[in-house]
This record gives sequence, structure tokens and C-alpha cells, in this order.
Amino acid sequence: MRASTAGVELALGQRHRVPMPLASITLLQSVPRGDRMDIIVQKTTELGVTRIVPVLSSRGMVKPPPGKTVAGGPSPRKRPASQDARTCLKWPR
Repeated sequence: MRASTAGVELALGQRHRVPMPLASITLLQSVPRGDRMDIIVQKTTELGVTRIVPVLSSRGMVKPPPGKTVAGGPSPRKRPASQDARTCLKWPR
């Protein structure tokens, strides 16, 4: 690494692909209040969870309005997996 007033130059080594895990871990997660789901998704994907299924439970505090379903998509949820070179996160449709 070299730093000067003009900028910083950093030499990177080889890029390594991380192999897919041997076992696929699916997390059934009750839908929490607020933005906690994003934190749960981030932390569990960092730990190796490959699929997250949001669940509405009878004792849960979050209830969607009648006729609505739990919304979710891959865009913000793929971020943790892509940061650690895993691209195997699945979000149910």
C-alpha cells in the first residue's frame, strides 16, 4: 500500500471463491416489529443461513392488514451474502 497527497494505491491478491456449504440452512422467522427483520437477515446470512422464510404466528405481534401478505424481496437481503462472497441466499416467493 502506498499513500500520497495524490491518492492511495493498494495491491490486491488473488480473488478466491467460497464454495457453497454442504448443508443448506433454512430459517423460519416470525415477522418482528419495525426494521428488526433486516438485522435478523443480515446476521443470519453472515452465519451461513441460505434461506429465510417469514412466518406469521398466532402469538406474533405483527399482523398484516386483511388481504395483504408479508412483503419481502431479494434486494436488501442479498447484501450480507454478497459481502462475504456467498451468492446462495434464497428468498421465498
